[in-house]
Amino acid sequence: MTEMAKPLALVIEDDVVIAMGIEGTLETQGFQTLSAMSVPEAKKIIAGNNIKIITCDDNLKGAETGQELYRWLRQNGNRTPIVFITGNSRVDADLGKGDVAFRFFGKPVNEPLLIQAIRELGPTRGGGAYPADQRKTLSAA
Repeated sequence: MTEMAKPLALVIEDDVVIAMGIEGTLETQGFQTLSAMSVPEAKKIIAGNNIKIITCDDNLKGAETGQELYRWLRQNGNRTPIVFITGNSRVDADLGKGDVAFRFFGKPVNEPLLIQAIRELGPTRGGGAYPADQRKTLSAA
């Protein structure tokens, strides 16, 4: 019997240490992770993969920001759930307003809240993608 493929998550973060922490959290939730350090790199990954959830910083390498990527995705009909994680205090207050597939966190992110957002936004919404024993263990965290 073959194991079902893990859903793909994209971590868009230019700080390697923070990216590794977010990737680790996503992997404990049953995701395989890909990472990008810039908006152009993220767009290439999104175009070539079936991404199920995105975490995104705002200040990234290059000229484009995470806010611009978010708007580009939505303007092009991409409804992939996004968890926006940033230390930028100048984020547009209306970013993600009314978007049920969007969550916002400041840095440093609280890991239990990040896990909750991942579960709410994940591939099957409400945590159905997680094995029952893993849901029980993680919900106690």
